[in-house]
Amino acid sequence: MRKKRLKPSISSDIEALNVAFTEILSGRNPEKRGNGLKVVRKTLESRKIGLLFRSGVGLVTIPIEKPGTLTISMSDENVRGTYCVIMF
Repeated sequence: MRKKRLKPSISSDIEALNVAFTEILSGRNPEKRGNGLKVVRKTLESRKIGLLFRSGVGLVTIPIEKPGTLTISMSDENVRGTYCVIMF
């Protein structure tokens, strides 16, 4: 069975992270799937908690000093998989 992609137009790690952290996606009704990282972002931005999130060549940062400042960029290194560091 072939996996269906929700947004087949996504062509890079940076685009995927942008969608994951900023766009509201809907799963099958009434399920609320695919929006977990937006909830994480909202929680971090309302408190003094920082985030470093890596996936492939994509890098997401929310500094402790500037809650509400989300930066999505490309890293020099390619990470196999995904990892997250939460700073408080």
